[in-house]
Amino acid sequence: MDAAGDEAILQAELRRQQTLLLTQQLPVMAIVNALNALLVSSLFLFGTKALLAGVWLAIMIASSALQMMSWFNLRKRVVPQTVSGKGLRRAEISSAVIGLLWGLTAFFFWRSGDFFSQTIVIVVLGGMAAGVVSLLAPIPTVSRAMLISILTPLGLRLVWEGQPIHWVILALLAVLCFALIKGAERSHRHMIELIRSAGAMRGVQADLADAIEATSDAIGHFDAGLHLIAANTRFNEWFPDVSVVACDSAEGHVRAVAADRWVVSKLLPTSRGGFVSVHTDITDLKQREDQIQAARLSAEEASRAKSAFIEQVGVTLRAPMEEVVAYLGSNDSANEERRAEIASHAVRVLETVSDIADISTIDSQSYEYRFAFANVRAIVEWSAKAAAARFGKRRTANLQVNIHEEIADLVCDERALKRSLMHLIVNALENTPDDKDVGVDVRKAHDGQVEVCVWDFGSGFEPDHLAQIQDLLDGAQVAHAHDLQGSHGIGLGLRIVSQVLQRHRASLKILSEPTLGTFAYVKLPYRASIYAAQDALEPANDIDQSTPRLDLASVASA
Repeated sequence: MDAAGDEAILQAELRRQQTLLLTQQLPVMAIVNALNALLVSSLFLFGTKALLAGVWLAIMIASSALQMMSWFNLRKRVVPQTVSGKGLRRAEISSAVIGLLWGLTAFFFWRSGDFFSQTIVIVVLGGMAAGVVSLLAPIPTVSRAMLISILTPLGLRLVWEGQPIHWVILALLAVLCFALIKGAERSHRHMIELIRSAGAMRGVQADLADAIEATSDAIGHFDAGLHLIAANTRFNEWFPDVSVVACDSAEGHVRAVAADRWVVSKLLPTSRGGFVSVHTDITDLKQREDQIQAARLSAEEASRAKSAFIEQVGVTLRAPMEEVVAYLGSNDSANEERRAEIASHAVRVLETVSDIADISTIDSQSYEYRFAFANVRAIVEWSAKAAAARFGKRRTANLQVNIHEEIADLVCDERALKRSLMHLIVNALENTPDDKDVGVDVRKAHDGQVEVCVWDFGSGFEPDHLAQIQDLLDGAQVAHAHDLQGSHGIGLGLRIVSQVLQRHRASLKILSEPTLGTFAYVKLPYRASIYAAQDALEPANDIDQSTPRLDLASVASA
C-alpha cells in the first residue's frame, strides 16, 4: 500500500479514537459544566443581576443536559470501524458555543472596582479552559475551540479595564493559553504515534499469525490451566476435539494422531505462564524408517537364505562327489550296476550346476529367449527321459507319458520349456514312492491352449507346504527351498519353472491333497506363444516385469 493509503487509514483510525475519547469524556464535561455554572450564578442570583444570572444558569444547565443525552445515545451504539468527521465538527461547534457562554460571564458578571468578583471570574474561566483542554487534549480542534471562546472575551475585558494588574493577568492568561495549546498538540501527536504503533503491532501480529498458519506444524496456545486459547488450522485438523492439552514434554515424543499420521509433540512454556504446543509431522520419516527396517530385515533374511543355500549346495554336491571319489580310489573292478550309480551321481552334479547357472542368468535377466516353432511331443518326451535319468532304471517303468495326437507345434523357447517340464516331473518323482505311478498327459484344451498335466499318486502336500511353494514361485528367498525338493535338490527347479512359464505367458495350477497325490497343470496359449515370439525381437533385457506372478494361494484353496 502507498503512503497516501497509509495516511488515509491513519486519519480514519485517529477520528475513531477521538470519537471514543469524546464519548467517554462527555459526562465528565457535563457535570463539571453544571457544577461550575451553579457556583458562579450563586454569587449573583441575589444581586442586581439576578435575572441575568438565572437565565444564564438555565442555559448552562440545558447545555449540560444535552451533553448527557448525547452521551446516553452514543454509549448504546457500536462505534463503527470508519468514522466520518461530522461528529467531531459538531463537537467543535458545541464547544465553541459553550465556551462563548462561559466567556461572556466576563461582561455579564464583571464588577468594575470589585477585585474579589473579578478574581472569581478569572479563576473560574481559567480553570474551565484548563480543565477542558486536559480532558480533550488529543482532540485539539475541540479543546482549542473551547479555549479560545472562553479566554478571548476575558482577554478583551482585561484590556478594557486597562489597569496594570489587569495587564499582568492578561499576560499570564496568554502564557496559559500558549501552554495549553502546545500541550494539546503534544497529546495529539502522542495519540497519532500510539495509533501508528498499534497499527504496526497489528501488522506484526497479522504477519506472525500468517506465518503460524502457513507453517507445516500444528501449533496451539494454552493458558496456565492448559486450556486451549488459540490454534492454527492444522492443529484444528489434527486435533479436532482437543480443548485441554495432553501432558506433553518440552523434549518431545513421537505419537500417532491418526491411522496414517505420526507427529513429534512438544509443550513449551511462555513468558506469561501459558504454554505453546507444537506438533511436527514426521510421517514421511516414520515411513522411511519402517522401509529401512524392512530392508534391514530383508537383507538379514537374504543373508540367512544365502548361507542356507550355499550349505545345501555343498550337501547336494558332496554326496555324489564322495561316491565318485570312492569309486576312483577303489581297486575293485566295478560292475555295471555300480557304474550306472556313479553315472547317476555325475548327472546329478551336472544338473545341479546347470540349475545354478540357469537361475543366475534368469534372475539377472541376461538369459536370451529364442522362440521358434517346436514339436510338443519331442519336448515332453525329452523332459520325461531327462527326469527319469536322474533316478535310474528304477523309475522309468512307472513313468507314463500320454500325448494327444492333435497337438500341433508350439512357438516357444525349446530349451527353457524342456527344462521347466523336466523339473516338474522331477518333483513328482521325488515325492512319489517307487511303487506308485507318475505321469505326464498332454492334450489340447477346449479353449485351444496346450495343456500339460504332471501328476503323481505320491505323498501330496499339506496346505502350509503349498504356501511355501507359492513363496518360492513368487520369487521369495530360497532358505527353505531344499525342504520342498526333498533330500535330493536345492530348490532351484521351481524357480526356473516359474520364470520360464511367465515368459511364455503360461499358467501353472497345483492341486494337492496329503497322501493322495499332486496334479500340476501347465497351460500354454498358442496365441500367447506368438506374442512371446514377437517379444523375442526386442532386447533380451526388455522382459515385461509387470506380468503378474502366479497366485497359488487361490489354487490351494480351490
